[in-house]
Amino acid sequence: MAGRPASHRAQGLASLYQADAPLLHTALLEHDYGLVLRHSGHMAAADKWLNEARQRLRRVQARPFLERCAQDLSLPVLPATTTREAVVVRELSAR
Repeated sequence: MAGRPASHRAQGLASLYQADAPLLHTALLEHDYGLVLRHSGHMAAADKWLNEARQRLRRVQARPFLERCAQDLSLPVLPATTTREAVVVRELSAR
C-alpha cells in the first residue's frame, strides 16, 4: 500500500512527458513526487526529482514555487513513516 501513491504519481509524470503539458504543471508534479519519495526514504530519487522541478521552475520564473522547492531540498533527512498524518505533521513542523 505504501508504494501506491508514488506509483500513481510516476504514472502521472509519464503521461505529462507524453503530452504537451505546461512547464509549471510538470514542475509541480515533479516537486510533489520528489516529496513523496523523500518521505518514503528514497533520498537519491527524491533529490533527482526535486532538482528537475527546480530547473523547470527557474525556466518559467515561478519564484514562490522555486523558493518552496529550495526549502524542501534543504530540509534534513527524516525517517520514513507509514501514516499520512505523520507526513503532514512533519511537513507542517518543518515550515
